[in-house]
Amino acid sequence: MKKSFLIAKANISKYKSAVLSLFLIILAIGGLGAVGISIMLGVLEDYEAGVDRLNGLHSVFIMTKDVFKSEYEDMLKSDSRVTQYDIGEAIHLNRVTVDYGGLIEHQVIILNADAGLKISAPPILDRDETTPPESAVFLPVFARQNLALRQETSLR
Repeated sequence: MKKSFLIAKANISKYKSAVLSLFLIILAIGGLGAVGISIMLGVLEDYEAGVDRLNGLHSVFIMTKDVFKSEYEDMLKSDSRVTQYDIGEAIHLNRVTVDYGGLIEHQVIILNADAGLKISAPPILDRDETTPPESAVFLPVFARQNLALRQETSLR
């Protein structure tokens, strides 16, 4: 142990600039790690607050009509952990590729805004009054922005 300490001490005194550079790199990594952890913890709190504010889904069970049985709803009613639930029809797209400047695959569930959902009812923020409601399709903001970008680039 004493010999390894003497070797380390000799190297430190011989290569002072390398030791200083290594110390600064370790300090920068530690600082960036602390910032990253604090951001991640903040994002988690923001997500949970958003779920509470929007009365968002905590769990989703997806099954086809032929698999669904009324016993499943009875099980939800009898479970003390379930405070609220909705059963309805949705379009489930398992693999959707969205272009955010780079292609990313998502799972998408499209809910019917007219179904009277209590949980995760999609808020309708902007509406084109010239389109009749029965033939309108409402898209998330990111989809509208992405479509506008595609139209802009295709016109060039």
